[in-house]
Amino acid sequence: MNSLNSDLNFYKSYFNGVNEIFDFNSSAKEVAWGMLKAVSVLTLVLPVIFGVGYLIAKSRIENATNLCNRVTKMIENQGITIEKVQNYQPAQVTQDDLVEFLVIKLQDERTEKIDHLRTVFKKLELPFQGKFFAAAAEKGKLVEAMKLIPKDAKELVFNIGEKLLFYGNFEKAYGITKTMMDELKNQINEFTELKKITIDLSGSSYYTEKVEWHINHYLIESYNNNKEKYPYEKFEMKGIEDFYERSGMLSPNNIDAVICTTLGLANCFYKNDKITIVTINFENLVFTAEKIEGNWHITELIGRLNAISWSGLVLGKAPPNIFLYPQENSKPS
Repeated sequence: MNSLNSDLNFYKSYFNGVNEIFDFNSSAKEVAWGMLKAVSVLTLVLPVIFGVGYLIAKSRIENATNLCNRVTKMIENQGITIEKVQNYQPAQVTQDDLVEFLVIKLQDERTEKIDHLRTVFKKLELPFQGKFFAAAAEKGKLVEAMKLIPKDAKELVFNIGEKLLFYGNFEKAYGITKTMMDELKNQINEFTELKKITIDLSGSSYYTEKVEWHINHYLIESYNNNKEKYPYEKFEMKGIEDFYERSGMLSPNNIDAVICTTLGLANCFYKNDKITIVTINFENLVFTAEKIEGNWHITELIGRLNAISWSGLVLGKAPPNIFLYPQENSKPS
């Protein structure tokens, strides 16, 4: 909310040009800026621009205030379920409303009581948990967002964001992933009922042979064969090049975000043995591993787009390689 007020004050200050000129407290820079604004009124261009900006900023504040009031009324009606609230005026809210409310509150310096925000977080459906974490990461508030996770959470969904499949965004994707995994590692032993973690990397990574190797190495083989020395790696960008080939075209692949995720999960396994299932969503495939009788096994590989993959894998046996075909209906030989 403070950021919205800052925008409003910026546009509003334009119309105080004359006051700045004659205010004895104004600095030379402020007086010069005031004179420029006063003269610019004659052109009508800047006044129109700032006027429109002021109205937009004011509208955003009014919408945010209205949203916060609606969500607050929903929380005050603790006995009302989400379904009932959605039909209750004026406290009607959607999952997107809850996400927006939490992101606004995280940016407000007038910090809400964390229990209040955690109550809102509990009402998020699993896919919208991921959407909330992605939105918070964009605002630089991912750590604060993860502090809202209730200690009795049974399942968590994280999404690092969308449209990060290009080299220019690789470092950003890695930075978000590292922050997320560091914070999760710090909190993980507090979640006594957590069974499943889903991490959505579909906005930054493809499932390739190199990705498959790293997942097998860090998540499966190293844990099953070296529990006493596990985990043993730190998060750091390795700069490993990887490419996803489809229909004769090569797409760069964010292997660093993948390795950071697998190492982060490895640390979580080490600290919390209650976790029994993990899922990682890639742009072209959904990967699932389960802990069965003390060891981790890949149990599901569901392909998207043109990836041919398998589900219902045989425990104790290495999964088959993933073959990529340009034609959607192609079959492995």
